Amino acid sequence: MKPREPRRTVLIRARMRTGSAWGGVNLLNLSSRGALAQAEASPPKGSYIEIRRGAQVIVARVVWAEAQRFGLRTQDPIGIDDILADRDGSSSTGPPGQRHSDAERRAAPRPNGAARDRHEQSRLFARCLEYSCMAGFGAVMAVAVLDLARAALAGPLSQVGAALALQ
Repeated sequence: MKPREPRRTVLIRARMRTGSAWGGVNLLNLSSRGALAQAEASPPKGSYIEIRRGAQVIVARVVWAEAQRFGLRTQDPIGIDDILADRDGSSSTGPPGQRHSDAERRAAPRPNGAARDRHEQSRLFARCLEYSCMAGFGAVMAVAVLDLARAALAGPLSQVGAALALQ
């Protein structure tokens, strides 16, 4: 059996999002890849949650849940010292029912310059592709309309040509 990572016993108040609902959570211990947490109601085993404390964000999967306590496993390492320091000075210790602004809930790291450039190039490529498809569709429709007009006028024009040839 693989030995457990060392745990750091803490008592940290933070905000937790499960689905679209936000609530309060207490982190009771932390390791580099997991945590023990306590909330009014444990999220179901296997669900993914987001925990925020100031600028620090932990995204984790619930690996076990009992009553009000549950264990979390993260994919990315947890910056324990950053969470303890709450370096940005903001506080997430409001009551569980307190509503937070959309900016706080949706705050995410901004893409760096290279990612922004790739995004812009992808957007421009998509616009060019869309324009090309619309132009091709327009050309096909124009040919179809011309063919219908030719077919509709072929009979009467051949009668006019025959009448003119007789004179």
